[in-house]
Amino acid sequence: MNAELMQYMTFWVGANLCAVNALDVQEILHYQKITPVALTPEYVRGLMNLRGNILTVIDLRRLFGLPSLPDETTGMHLVVQAEGEAISFFVDRMDTIVEIVAEQLLPPPDTAQSAIARYIASVSRVDDHLMMLLNLETVLDIQERG
Repeated sequence: MNAELMQYMTFWVGANLCAVNALDVQEILHYQKITPVALTPEYVRGLMNLRGNILTVIDLRRLFGLPSLPDETTGMHLVVQAEGEAISFFVDRMDTIVEIVAEQLLPPPDTAQSAIARYIASVSRVDDHLMMLLNLETVLDIQERG
């Protein structure tokens, strides 16, 4: 019996080790200028120009109810493709790609912080940390309603 390994790109948002499916990652960028947009929710940082493509930037710290980075120029953009659209997640820092067997992914614990739990599809232990796999559909639904 050969269990299927999946690859996930991990990154940090505050003290939270988060991840997305590596196949959804378009690219990773150091800080880029973000143009604010009026009348958007606080977690929508604004727009950025990526080689002529305008992307919405979602600040995962703000979405999770955490304070903004003290120096936003230390943040990074994780550009993901979801539902045919490129979106930039603004995160603290990138980590690594991990391989996890599907059976190692578990439902989020009931004790997960409520501000974060709604965006988590599953969790898994990675080294000494609990990795939280983002539910891209939930994050995008919030962005569209915002």
